[in-house]
Amino acid sequence: MLLEDEMFARILIDVVLLVNPDSTISKDIVLTLFDDVDQLPLELPTVDVGSLRDYSSEQLSGLELAVKKLRKHAFYELKTSADSAMLRDDSIVAIVLGCAALEGALGAFMRLALRDKVPGQSGKFNSFMNVLLRGQGFFSLVQLSVRAFLKDEERPTDEELERCLRGVEMRNAIMHAGTNKAGKYRYRQFTPSEMNDAYGGIMAVYRAFEAAVEAREDSQLASSPHADD
Repeated sequence: MLLEDEMFARILIDVVLLVNPDSTISKDIVLTLFDDVDQLPLELPTVDVGSLRDYSSEQLSGLELAVKKLRKHAFYELKTSADSAMLRDDSIVAIVLGCAALEGALGAFMRLALRDKVPGQSGKFNSFMNVLLRGQGFFSLVQLSVRAFLKDEERPTDEELERCLRGVEMRNAIMHAGTNKAGKYRYRQFTPSEMNDAYGGIMAVYRAFEAAVEAREDSQLASSPHADD
């Protein structure tokens, strides 16, 4: 159980204020928004004030691309939620959401990697992929995909993969409510250090698949006949 000060010390809040482009807002105005919560043990960070005019057209186009990626793939949001849980020292939720993000990135990667290898129309391909992704165990599919489909330069280290697989085992113990002979939940045997270590492995493998997905989607976009439209 955390004390009040300890709990609030672990809460991170990002605040984005949207104002009329012709209006100005100062740091002092922003800080007044927190006057009513001065009884809480808050440590206010540096306030950055700016507008969209501060960004170049290239940076804004990159933002548009990032928004499109967020809309296309749910694993980005799952990864952010997992990181947020980890910052709150909620390693159980972080492990579960981290594995969900990894599973999403892995599924997207496998669809891209196998699309040209499965003959037939899109409906047949989708049916094949659904059977593959649902029929194979997540634990085995992670190992197979890393070893057989990622390029050498994309692949996480063996140590990162082992830590990731340990995290998948923890996720299974949590989600399946597994117990030991004494009737106690198996996930209770994991120490915070072990869970933190496993989470780092999950994120390392997740980042490998995320980068592989983005590289292949960017390549497809560049080779598209309408890429410059």
